[in-house]
Amino acid sequence: KEKAKLIFQMGTGESHLALSAATMVANDVSGIDINMGCPKKFSVSGGMGSALLSDVQRATDIVKTLRNNLNIPISCKIRLLDNEKETIDFVQALINAGANAVAIHGRQVGDESTKPAKLDTLVNTVQLIKSTGAMEHIPIILNGDLYTRNDIINLKRKSGADGVMLARPALYNTSIFRKPFSITSNQEIIGNNNNDININHDSNEEEEEETRYGYDSLLLESKPTVIQNYLRLAKQYKTHYKNTKYVICEMMNNRRTPSVLSPYMPHIYPGKQNINMVCNCKSIDELCKVWDVKLSMLANASSSTNNNNTNNTTEKASSSLSLPLDHKEKVENGIVNTAIHRYDDRYFLDPEALRKEQEVRQNNNITISNDDGHDAKESKEDKNKCDQKHKSEIHGENDDSDVKRPRLR
Repeated sequence: KEKAKLIFQMGTGESHLALSAATMVANDVSGIDINMGCPKKFSVSGGMGSALLSDVQRATDIVKTLRNNLNIPISCKIRLLDNEKETIDFVQALINAGANAVAIHGRQVGDESTKPAKLDTLVNTVQLIKSTGAMEHIPIILNGDLYTRNDIINLKRKSGADGVMLARPALYNTSIFRKPFSITSNQEIIGNNNNDININHDSNEEEEEETRYGYDSLLLESKPTVIQNYLRLAKQYKTHYKNTKYVICEMMNNRRTPSVLSPYMPHIYPGKQNINMVCNCKSIDELCKVWDVKLSMLANASSSTNNNNTNNTTEKASSSLSLPLDHKEKVENGIVNTAIHRYDDRYFLDPEALRKEQEVRQNNNITISNDDGHDAKESKEDKNKCDQKHKSEIHGENDDSDVKRPRLR
């Protein structure tokens, strides 16, 4: 039922692999997006992400292959290149290959996320794209540092872009997607259910609209409310607790936010919650307790969801668990031990120490204590075997039917 709201974004470096992956999900999504902007080592080392920005032939081959074999839209997300002309030429090549839309991130490869995006360059680039006859009707999507609805309104107007793509702003406060609902020519109603808020204003004052929805917009829900709502959904849909606390920790920090914007994005929680409290949790139930989410209400919601399953399965879910188990996972004292689900709380609590340890691991055999208190040994030989297996899985050479969970980054 979510198909109409889903776009599947993939990291790929080869057209035949892209088609193989896209075919598996094509009936469940409304479109396929190709990530051509990720600058991370794991991505570019495989010829994916921003590596495609310097290989237009491979990039366009992927687009052509998907367009020729699928009946759903194909879009691409890129970054700014070295200059406006190079960016425009690359976008033109993608469109000529059949891309139905292109999203442009306002940074170049090598730009730090803690530094402001180059929004002036982005605006100029999009204006030039939109002024080109062959590309003026192709949707162009903005991305980068659009943390308020004001930012969205202003940048779209200045650039002529057709839409925006949000990542970190959505993690900071997902209610940024809430829209005002106009009920008269000079009144807006904000909110939903029984908590609507009316705002009277002169609808002809365009300048006022550009400043109304800032960091303190009445459209926004409080951070605790956003996290509580997220936890309810995580519980209802049995999300792995490690994924859940990773997302909550991202919601609770500005580590990848431009430093000039951080003062406008405070983290104030009436319950005195902090990242350390979240990292100490070992189940969804413990996370719910930290955020004062009532489990009795969640149990009813979960029961209702299960009763609506197509096959009315008889699988019983323990109230102390919040994820589907495969045969590799065991339950001990109500806590799920999932050593295969790689995650380390130091990613948030002590990232520098974790980074140094990861560097050492590349050349040494060491023992590490994971977040469940168990020791995990990994030798250089083991790592090579693991890497080889991972490559085989990517290329479809492994028929292992076990559930393989994505490694969190």
